[in-house]
Amino acid sequence: SNVIVLAATNRADVLDKALMRAGRFDRQIFVDLPDIRERAEIFAVHLAPIKKVEGLDLDFLAKQTPGFSGADIANVCNEAALIAARNNKTAVDRQDFLDAVDRIIGGLEKKNKELEVNEIIEKLDKKEMQFKTLFNNLSEFVFVIQDNKIIHTNLKVMEQTGYNESLKGLELEGLVHDEDISKLKLMLDSRLINELDNPKIPFRFKKNDGEFIWVEASAVHLLWDDKPSILMFLSDITNRRVTEDKLSYICYHDQLTGLFNRRFFEEELKRVDTLRNYPIAIIMIDVNGLKLINDAFGHASGDELINTVSD
Repeated sequence: SNVIVLAATNRADVLDKALMRAGRFDRQIFVDLPDIRERAEIFAVHLAPIKKVEGLDLDFLAKQTPGFSGADIANVCNEAALIAARNNKTAVDRQDFLDAVDRIIGGLEKKNKELEVNEIIEKLDKKEMQFKTLFNNLSEFVFVIQDNKIIHTNLKVMEQTGYNESLKGLELEGLVHDEDISKLKLMLDSRLINELDNPKIPFRFKKNDGEFIWVEASAVHLLWDDKPSILMFLSDITNRRVTEDKLSYICYHDQLTGLFNRRFFEEELKRVDTLRNYPIAIIMIDVNGLKLINDAFGHASGDELINTVSD
């Protein structure tokens, strides 16, 4: 207890947030760069061990170094001494300091530019890796299409459909069931895609082994490598489609015989009940003695009779 830990940094922007939590380095004091008076005092400290000409104006030096930190000023003093030594001078004069400032500023600008470029490249690389990870881990199949040909896909496509890199360069139409190609063309037409009531279109997609799966597609028209392209997302809805077909069959078919039931009959009657379909004929079949068979031999025998008649 009663211990205070102090730390200093000139890159507070890259500190781990965990360091700044309560109980850690949760108090921050911003120390601004020295002003002109403080720079003059710093020059006096660093020039003390250096042999310099008489009457060197420290205020002048302070005016020549706006935005310099204490470390920068120390660097200027050392650089001025080196310049004077190279020129065989016995003392450091004003011109040596001016040359040192120019050298420091030029070096700092170059260093800062290099750091800035490196940081930009590092951020771009990081973003590229993030987008690649996101792209390849989407649950949908993703295709980039140019001129009706596939130019790029995510890993999900290859994992779930069995295709490999050979998929690139193929026309998407060749991977769609013949009965669904018209739906695909509708989606690929940039003039019509925005007019669709439902931008998601279901169709059958062919896997590498020839099996078809049901997918639901949505598309976005954009520029890829400065060329008009289509970014298409496919969601596998095979299980949903199978369930929907089963439910639809149950709703419109008799459970015993498999024939269409009354619900189908009523809806179909509404559909065909138009003047152009008149006259409409309805054929009805009645099984005689069904109740007697049920009572005498049981409902299993009655069901067997119904199946025989339905066949």
